[in-house]
Amino acid sequence: MDWSKTKSIFIVTFLLLNIFLGFQLVEKQTAGNINLIYRETLHELLEENNIEITLSNIEETKMGSPIIGFSKTFQLETLESQFENQEFTITTNERTVYSELENPYKLSENNLEASVESFLEDHVFNGTSYRFSSFDEEQGTIGFFQTYMDQPIDNHERGSFHLVLHVNEELAIDGYHQSYIEINQEIREQELLSLLQAIEILFDNQYIPANTVIEDAGLGFYSLLPQSGEFQVYAPMWRIGIGDTYQYVNAIDGTIQSN
Repeated sequence: MDWSKTKSIFIVTFLLLNIFLGFQLVEKQTAGNINLIYRETLHELLEENNIEITLSNIEETKMGSPIIGFSKTFQLETLESQFENQEFTITTNERTVYSELENPYKLSENNLEASVESFLEDHVFNGTSYRFSSFDEEQGTIGFFQTYMDQPIDNHERGSFHLVLHVNEELAIDGYHQSYIEINQEIREQELLSLLQAIEILFDNQYIPANTVIEDAGLGFYSLLPQSGEFQVYAPMWRIGIGDTYQYVNAIDGTIQSN
C-alpha cells in the first residue's frame, strides 16, 4: 500500500469536510442574524404603533396540512344500540341526528363545564371531540364545534354549530342535535407560519390599526365557503382577534381570508 498517497487522500478529505462544516456554520449564523434583525425590526414597528401582543409562544412553528372533511351519515339502529333512554330522529339526508332524552340530564351550576363534558362523553356520539363555544341562556342552547387534533374545525361565527344541547329552565339537558365530520388527511404535512408571522402579514396589509392589543388568537381548520358537495377542504388558518372582528391568515401560504 502506498501510505504516502493514502495520507494525502485523508488530508484532502478532512480539508474538504472542514470547509463544508465551516460553510454550514457560517450559513447557520447568517440565518440566525437575519432572524434576529427581522424580530428586532418587527418589534420596533409594533412598538412604534403601540401594538401589544399579550399571547405566549408567538414564534413557535408547527407542522400541518389541509384536511378533507366528509359529512357522516348516521344510522338509527347504531345509535339506538349505543345509547339508551334517548329517542332519535335522523334527517332525510342522514347527516343530522336529533335526540330527545327520556330523563333530562341535570347540569351542575357549581361545575357546569365538568358536568357538560360528562354528558358528552356518555350520551353523544364521539362527544369528546367537541369543544364548547357558547351558552345562550335566553335561547336555552349550548353550542359546540368539532375539533381535529385538538384544533377547531370550521367557522362557527356563521352560527351553524356541529353540536347544540337544548337546556331547559332548570338547567337540565332535555335533548340535542348533532352533525359530525369524518376527517381524511392525505396531504403531506409542512411547516406552518408562526403566529408572529401571521400578525406581521396583517400588519403589513394594514389590518392592524395603531393602539391595538392582540390577546385572542388560535390555530384551527377553516373553510369560509359553504359546503357544496359530499366533502369539504379545510385549511389550517390563524384566527386572530383585531378589535371587535376576527381576521384569518392561511398558515401555509399567508393569504388573508375574508369572513
